[in-house]
Amino acid sequence: MFTDMRDGTAEDWQHIAVEHARHQQSMAAKQIMEGLQRLEAIDVGFGANQLQHSLMAGTVARRAGASDEEVVAALTHDLGKS
Repeated sequence: MFTDMRDGTAEDWQHIAVEHARHQQSMAAKQIMEGLQRLEAIDVGFGANQLQHSLMAGTVARRAGASDEEVVAALTHDLGKS
């Protein structure tokens, strides 16, 4: 293994890419779900908390014919608040 990024071989970087992708695939959905759960506790003065707002945004996007990627973007657009 290398300690300076400039010293990494093609094989090192291939191994890192595989492990990184595996980690992202296994954790991404869990992290999104946990972030959405935390939004439920955030009320910024509207009649809906931030989870309800996110669910409404995702629903509006889906009903408008948005792509899956656009629906996910609408659903998760406030995750930075959580």
